[in-house]
Amino acid sequence: MQSVASCPKLSSLDPESIPVFSVVIAYEDFTTGKHARRACDFVVANLSRKWQVTSQMWKFEVLSIPELREMAASDAASAKLIIISSRGDRELPANVKEWIELWRGYQGGTVGL
Repeated sequence: MQSVASCPKLSSLDPESIPVFSVVIAYEDFTTGKHARRACDFVVANLSRKWQVTSQMWKFEVLSIPELREMAASDAASAKLIIISSRGDRELPANVKEWIELWRGYQGGTVGL
């Protein structure tokens, strides 16, 4: 038996009224990025269809480049959810900590870490 959920299509709603749920993922490597993406997909699958979901992924390595770290901090400051995915067997790299301090200083709309 097949079951079909009926939800209004985003295209049929007024674009101004569709709330945005933005997610930023910072990840250490391919494996941790994959795990973070799965977690993000789970959250998205359990959100109401009335949300427009956007996501940005930033690898730890690129956060060492000041211009990119600034861009990633701006993304994170306005995100509703931030996922930091690492192996957990050592401290976060200094550039990742700097990135965290940057976006925390922006006082964005973040509700999760």
